Amino acid sequence: MLKNYKPETQMKAEATIVKEAYENAKTLRANIHTAEQELEGLKQEVARLKEASKNAPGDADLKAAYEEASKKRLDHSAGLNSLKQQWNRYSREGGGDVVRGITAQYIESAKQWNAKAEEARDTTHKAKLYLGRVDDVRNHTHQGSETPNPNKEVRRLAADVWSLGVNDAWVEGGIDLPVRFKLVTQFQEPVKALLSSGKNGQEFLDALKPQAGQSPIDPNLWDVENNRSTVTARELAQLLDAGYTFHEGPKANGTGNKQQMLPPNYVPDALRPVTDS
Repeated sequence: MLKNYKPETQMKAEATIVKEAYENAKTLRANIHTAEQELEGLKQEVARLKEASKNAPGDADLKAAYEEASKKRLDHSAGLNSLKQQWNRYSREGGGDVVRGITAQYIESAKQWNAKAEEARDTTHKAKLYLGRVDDVRNHTHQGSETPNPNKEVRRLAADVWSLGVNDAWVEGGIDLPVRFKLVTQFQEPVKALLSSGKNGQEFLDALKPQAGQSPIDPNLWDVENNRSTVTARELAQLLDAGYTFHEGPKANGTGNKQQMLPPNYVPDALRPVTDS
């Protein structure tokens, strides 16, 4: 179970994780089956070329084709073994159940990043996490350096084992603490109006979908290629459903504005001094 989660939050995050684990297990099994069939075809092709080369020992083209097919077979065999090792690892971790093994991996990652959200609050004394597109958040934490600012790095999700469910759990962990979410990706008037309109999460996501033949109101929130909302949009929808409100105000250093999603009943004085780091 996910540490420090409200029951309804925990159930929602875990339901997403289990669904993803099931789909990933199906995909892995299908990939193994396909790779096995392809390898069998390559083995037959290698055998055919080997026999043909015996009957025509001076044929350079046949020899080259045989060598190329043999290399493909070896490479494909290595790829298949890697897929099988992955399957077997998940099976061991799940006590013989691959879906359970994948789920356990995602749950562990969710716990790890929930703990980091708490660390961001407890060690920096700033109840704040960063939300936005991956590149924007990374640039904000690194600020042109190869290594991130540790006080900033702890406020972003950078899980090696990532899934939508893990991402949901991280956001929900921040909601449950609760923390402010600084919007590192800055949004223009149409998005700000939507975030301030009183829509719930699903209504917000529905409003992002562009009409036929039109561009999305913000490409940061709508994936045109796959015709779906982005992870950032999903995160904002989670916050709206949790009663968070959009706020824009001047930065403490006086250069520009900062955009934030603030928790219900937010009392600024309780968290002052508020900085823009």
